[in-house]
Amino acid sequence: MTTTTASVGTEADVGLEQAWTTGNASASDNSYSSAALSANLETNILKCTNFGFAIDAGDTIEGVEVLIEWHDGEGTSTMVDKLVQLYKAGTLSGDDKATGAVTLGTADTTDTYGGVADLWSNTLAPSDVNNSGFGVGISVEVPSSPAGTANIDHVQIRITHSGAATTLTKALSGLSGLSGTICP
Repeated sequence: MTTTTASVGTEADVGLEQAWTTGNASASDNSYSSAALSANLETNILKCTNFGFAIDAGDTIEGVEVLIEWHDGEGTSTMVDKLVQLYKAGTLSGDDKATGAVTLGTADTTDTYGGVADLWSNTLAPSDVNNSGFGVGISVEVPSSPAGTANIDHVQIRITHSGAATTLTKALSGLSGLSGTICP
């Protein structure tokens, strides 16, 4: 079994609620994609796609983990996860893993959704995860007072797959460039 991890390549703000500033969740660098929220509101979906996976076509996808490094910039709200769901070919698909119980803290922490044997109620092939439309949608809400600012520092997806003889590790440098290393 092999694990491949990649960082978000493209971010988009989708919806009619509280908007995200985008373009800053590709590295753990304290540069944030952010959304300011008043009480009883939720954010738009931060659509994170284009992870640049290159899983071998003969592999079997075993599981998907989403790692989100984030915090509440105000540190005073009751901000929680509202939506954490995979995008498959650009469309939200499968289970929403948000529980409404993951509270964003005052400092960056990384929360993991899914698992090494969790396909999020999807059927996933290498062509699905290699597709530029594969990714994750993220939304948060403030169910009660006071207001807050959601800050997402880094979004990664880890794919567990079997059948390959090589381990592939990729990381995107910014949103426009791609760098990678293949280790035999």
